[in-house]
Amino acid sequence: MKTLFIVLTCIFFSVETAQAQSSTKELKVATQKDPNESEVKKETLEMLMPAVVEVSGTKDPELKPYRTMIKGLDAFEKNSHLAPNAKFRFILKTQRRDTPIQGTTLRITGDTVSIPVEIAGDGTFTLTRNALAEEENADLMLNRKKASMRWRPYIRSSSVLPNQLRLGDLRLECEILWAIEYDETSFFVRNLFRLAGGACNSSRISNGMIIPNLLSATLVSGARRLKIADSTKDKFRDWLEPPLYDKSWDDDTIIELEFEDKTLN
Repeated sequence: MKTLFIVLTCIFFSVETAQAQSSTKELKVATQKDPNESEVKKETLEMLMPAVVEVSGTKDPELKPYRTMIKGLDAFEKNSHLAPNAKFRFILKTQRRDTPIQGTTLRITGDTVSIPVEIAGDGTFTLTRNALAEEENADLMLNRKKASMRWRPYIRSSSVLPNQLRLGDLRLECEILWAIEYDETSFFVRNLFRLAGGACNSSRISNGMIIPNLLSATLVSGARRLKIADSTKDKFRDWLEPPLYDKSWDDDTIIELEFEDKTLN
């Protein structure tokens, strides 16, 4: 029996690291081949779906409805056990690394409601519930061109160092993102995700991120260590795929990031 493997490109993010404060995080959904299953024929895959499906949303952050973004708060509350010591924030980044976030303003705007949202110096901001904004289906409005910004959920537990990522934090980010993007994703894609086991919990769906100048990344849980990225061996450089689906690595698992020393070049 042939199995359809999904290849989807979804949301682009930015990720904070010690040596790449404005780097870009790309959430990709791709399947992992099961050695016990036969390969699907290429022509069959092309007939069933395009090679790449882009989920809209991050290109037009000022057009994202407030009530849609608040669904992220629902997901945070539902899945807060993944990162019990973390606050729920979003982060804004400019598309160009040489463009500062300073000067960016954000406002919740509806028919009668107009609420400024404070953006911290690092681009992070929080959203709280407002019944009138939800009733008026208010939008989040930026003072910058729609193609110049991108956003993502930003979860960082207090104990995580700048050169580290925590697996539970990344799992919670994925749950928040999927809750926000769910309604804007096509029925066909949603069903493919469900059949695969879920956007954040399936071995057939990998959540990859681009981290510039990444030399290596190692999973650490107690005495257990596993290198999951190595720029000297990997086909794709600056690429990290945290195993969000693998529950043998608990939520407190740390991903230690090592970077190339560009000062030596």
